[in-house]
Amino acid sequence: MRRSSLQRWSKMRARGLRPWLFRRGMLGWGVPMYIFMSVLRIVHDPENWVRIALTGLPLWLAAGVLWGALTWATMEMLYRRHQRSARGG
Repeated sequence: MRRSSLQRWSKMRARGLRPWLFRRGMLGWGVPMYIFMSVLRIVHDPENWVRIALTGLPLWLAAGVLWGALTWATMEMLYRRHQRSARGG
């Protein structure tokens, strides 16, 4: 990890996992994916737009939480690996 990435991650991890999951996972990934995928599905099946809109939202928000958790775990792994190598271990 570069020094700037380390500093940025240190600030983000200090805020905690829950804000990360909400902001980066649900809002940053889940909502855009919901919008994109819903539009694609509605274009192909406009009669069922209400069902598509209502069923897609919880699905993509949950997927956003999963994506947020995976990115958190990856960043933590990289951060800890760098911390160990910086200490010479």
